[in-house]
Amino acid sequence: MKPLVQHTQLKELRLLRMQDSMQSLVWETIFRNTSENGMRVVDLQMAAAPLVRSKHWHTAEDVVGLTVPKADSKEKEYKGIEGKGLLHYCFGTGEYLDDFCMRKARIAAGLDETIPLPLWALKLDGFVVDYLPFEHELSRIVLLTCGSNCIDSGLRAPKTPRTPLNKWSKIVNNAASHCLIQWPNWTGVFDGQGDQRGTDGDVVSQEIGLSTPAADMPFSPVRLTKESLQMKELDDALDAAKARDEDTKSLMGLGASLKMSHSTSVASTRGSDLHGSDLPTPVGEQADRSSPKLSELDESSACGASLILINSATTVQSVISNDSSFDEVTSMDFDGVTDDVGTQASSSKPTAGGFKHKALGARSCVSVTKVPEGNFSKVFLLTMDDGRGLIAKLPNPNAGRPYFTTASEMATMDYVRNVLGIPAPEVYGYSTSTDNPVKAEYILMERSKGIELGKLWDGMRGQEKHEILKALVDYEVTLSSADWPMYGSLYYTEDLSSTIPNQILGCISSADNTKSFAVGPTTGRAFFDDGKDSIETSQGPWSTIDTYIRSCAIRELACIEKFSSYPGQQGLFNGPNQYCPTKGLKISVLQDYLKVATKILPKDSKLFKPSLWHRDLHANNIFVDPSNPTKIVNIIDWQAVNISPLFRQARHPPLIEFEGPLPAGLKPIKLPDGYDDMTEEQKKEARALQIAQSLYKLYDIHMMFRCPDIIEALRFQDTLPGEITALAGTIFSDGEPILQGKLIQLQDKWDTIIGSSIPCPLSFTPEDRAEQRELEERWNKSVELMRDVLSEIGEHQPWNGWVNHKNYSIYKERLSRCREEFLDRMAKTVEERSQWARAWPFQDT
Repeated sequence: MKPLVQHTQLKELRLLRMQDSMQSLVWETIFRNTSENGMRVVDLQMAAAPLVRSKHWHTAEDVVGLTVPKADSKEKEYKGIEGKGLLHYCFGTGEYLDDFCMRKARIAAGLDETIPLPLWALKLDGFVVDYLPFEHELSRIVLLTCGSNCIDSGLRAPKTPRTPLNKWSKIVNNAASHCLIQWPNWTGVFDGQGDQRGTDGDVVSQEIGLSTPAADMPFSPVRLTKESLQMKELDDALDAAKARDEDTKSLMGLGASLKMSHSTSVASTRGSDLHGSDLPTPVGEQADRSSPKLSELDESSACGASLILINSATTVQSVISNDSSFDEVTSMDFDGVTDDVGTQASSSKPTAGGFKHKALGARSCVSVTKVPEGNFSKVFLLTMDDGRGLIAKLPNPNAGRPYFTTASEMATMDYVRNVLGIPAPEVYGYSTSTDNPVKAEYILMERSKGIELGKLWDGMRGQEKHEILKALVDYEVTLSSADWPMYGSLYYTEDLSSTIPNQILGCISSADNTKSFAVGPTTGRAFFDDGKDSIETSQGPWSTIDTYIRSCAIRELACIEKFSSYPGQQGLFNGPNQYCPTKGLKISVLQDYLKVATKILPKDSKLFKPSLWHRDLHANNIFVDPSNPTKIVNIIDWQAVNISPLFRQARHPPLIEFEGPLPAGLKPIKLPDGYDDMTEEQKKEARALQIAQSLYKLYDIHMMFRCPDIIEALRFQDTLPGEITALAGTIFSDGEPILQGKLIQLQDKWDTIIGSSIPCPLSFTPEDRAEQRELEERWNKSVELMRDVLSEIGEHQPWNGWVNHKNYSIYKERLSRCREEFLDRMAKTVEERSQWARAWPFQDT
């Protein structure tokens, strides 16, 4: 099937049972259409209804990205997201009939903005609809048909005594614009009309009585099927339009052509009886089914959306994808890397990765769109020639070791998805080499289903958040329960140049049973960031906990010896009377640590079990079903996920981490004393803290029942041995006076923590202790000074200078101003000012 926008001789376009409306493609196709009299009918039917959280309708006034309301209206004008055809997340999720998207498509097609779309009949189901598109782009519509899964968000169709209430709707209802609206099961949500919502704020259907009953409507709606409608309503609307419109030539021509088609057959598609077909198709019954112009309906349509294109000659039926198309297209050409997608993959070299043996049905990539990404990868949406959307992920230079980072991420996603049953994205192909048409390593994977949890989390009820939390506990228990022979990262065996039997995972194989798994070198960022990949130390795999722990400290020592500067420092160091890091202290502290490293490990060997763990489970890495937000459908970002000791891996999901005191014990979290005397803003903050603390505590309770070892691992991290072990892995960057203080505590408590049967190898003198206290005091003072500077800038720890490109000039001016104010405030002499200027942490590079 050729791309939708290449069909330029269409009379009708019907897209049924879609999971994504592809509005940008649809409107551009209509604008580019060159058939005589233009396209007449568009039928867009979604597979699921939109989810409108109308209790947020009133609170949307200050949301960034929504237009300012009119002076005489409380409603937001535009309720979409940047012309993507999606309802803005503050209102809900689902498809939005998007005027902005239409305008962007018009620009892409290069057409005059003064000419409306040449559409006469529009049928929708599963859309949120307001009046904006009908002011211009859809102003020629004479019949609008809305199914039961549509929601009126400002069109104010004439279905209740309260409508119409806006200017455009009055014109429609007075027939000045000649539009007949068919909306048998009308449902709407507006500001200021509480009787159209339930007590919980959700949209309530007509059956509960919040809309005018059908019997009270001025006319009885006709069931929208090809048998019952038979074009009568459209003909009546056209007749009314011709009687009132001064320029009737085009209307008469359309009416005649439509009346001539009454006796012709109707194009059908598998499952069309679910929604009906309100308009007959202008194709004669004598159409030759064997004609080469008429392709067979793909059998995969049973699990996808159906597409019916009606052109001036014949009918073309095919299948489109469930994924969206985007408007911006880059020049990058992925055709070379997608040629094999959809065919049986040939065997590929281990250095180049390969394509899974999966028939996708696509032959080439027709567009590439850059989409939002993180710090470590570039991400693109590839639109294939069959409309399918794939994600291409290309690692940035800071992502990790070339080859290994991509190879491990690919194998890890395959393993957790197909062996452990965790909903990671399905991967279709990958390359661990730059020797390909893209000239970069990449992974091709499915576009994540659902919607980012971050768009819904703040508006979810406590019980819904609790269900998400329980699902994450289940996934983490599953990850920690898997057995691994070594510490390192997961790979396909064929992607490792050499292996020993202990590295290979026995009989476990990939989803297509063609590849075995093995543990290889770690991809953990602690072994790569800040130039650590350039040092020659062991990167695994490690067979024992002792060799793993010692490798972490030796890595830090090697970096200290090689580099003269220390990245990621927490304080504003090296200023007058401030803490000044030295290579000598860093080395000395690590040498002392190595004396005790293997002696302070957990006594329970289950806590240093090799464990796979996703340490970045924040709200935007979790995708949920928009119609059931408690159902997780995808977890993304498996890059650098590695196998390490459980006591180093376990952590609370970032989703539930918060600023504030951590709850102790198992008692219910109560609101603070004096809550009733607080201001409304203070009460809001107190309730938010109570919810955050409760979720944090519920995680511990669920995990205690599901996997006590994980709770024990978390508790070990808060002990003196746990704190020492964690700090030792960061000394190249910072923290040497703190670690030295912890080691002094360990010497003092050795008999209690370790036991008197093992002699303590540490021997700090009174002079050592006094010097450490002074250094720690200066260190704390420098950290507090950095915290104050960041507060003036508008940031907080940890911040390394990264800003959104839109805010770059703002932050640059702010930093310059803060620097001058800081120097004026801190320096008492010219020499001190020079010293503070050198110590300023945000230098131009």
